[in-house]
Amino acid sequence: MCSNVIRTHSNNEAISSRAAGVLQGLLASIPNFWSSSEFLQVITLYLDVCGSAPKSQLAPLSSLIKTVAKKAPSKLLLATLYDTWTSLNAEVSILNL
Repeated sequence: MCSNVIRTHSNNEAISSRAAGVLQGLLASIPNFWSSSEFLQVITLYLDVCGSAPKSQLAPLSSLIKTVAKKAPSKLLLATLYDTWTSLNAEVSILNL
């Protein structure tokens, strides 16, 4: 839900910052309850927003991604990043056709 709030209100720094803070707090307190799909949503959100938002609005998401890198179980995070990479490569391959 917070990722949807950030997507729809990415131009409102206060709202997106609070939503990123909620995600960061959840991850810091209960990292073992996050699944691959939640990490995938956060990573995809970060990649999407990085391409469209001004740098001033990236600070809360950058902080969230740093928390993901520190708190996420490494096996789960690496598997998620690998899946993200392969799906991005597949999308680029389709676009290049």
